[in-house]
Amino acid sequence: MRTFKQRPGRWAQRPGPRNGFTIVDIAVSLVILAVAIGGLVAASTSSYQLSRSNQARATAHEAARAIIAEIRAADPAEVFALYNDDPNDDPGGIGTAPGSGFDVPGLSVQEGDPDGLVGRIWFPGDGTGALREDLVDNALDTPRDLSLDGDIDGDDHADDYVLLPVGVELDWRGGLSNAHYEVHILLVAVR
Repeated sequence: MRTFKQRPGRWAQRPGPRNGFTIVDIAVSLVILAVAIGGLVAASTSSYQLSRSNQARATAHEAARAIIAEIRAADPAEVFALYNDDPNDDPGGIGTAPGSGFDVPGLSVQEGDPDGLVGRIWFPGDGTGALREDLVDNALDTPRDLSLDGDIDGDDHADDYVLLPVGVELDWRGGLSNAHYEVHILLVAVR
């Protein structure tokens, strides 16, 4: 029986342990690194946007709280005249009351806002300057007997209200979209 010896040649040699990286190893590593950096940038951007959104919401909350404190500090019998849109009924003379709109430093007005102000105070009314009991406003929980005379009617109760539903809302331009904050209170005016 005859045995053949394999002669060492370049095709017959087995490679030893590899030294270094191949181009494929480097390419795969770069792709993984790029994906990780992209995820980190996206998470940082999202975190920054959320932080700005929370800061704006906190500013809106504080502004609403300050306006409500101002309203509560006013004479309850004059609140409607002070904070409605009719300058003719202002307690100190025409055009002396603050009115319904207010600005909030740190918040940007939404594009196309009709009065150019972030905040607005509203009452149950029909836009004519009248304070109405019979209008439906779910946010202000009306219709409601504002004069406590036992009747819900369509008359103007600007001069005889005892209960006064008040809404305060803020609309501003947020980082990615428009934002809204709203709060409602019910004042009792003892006359």
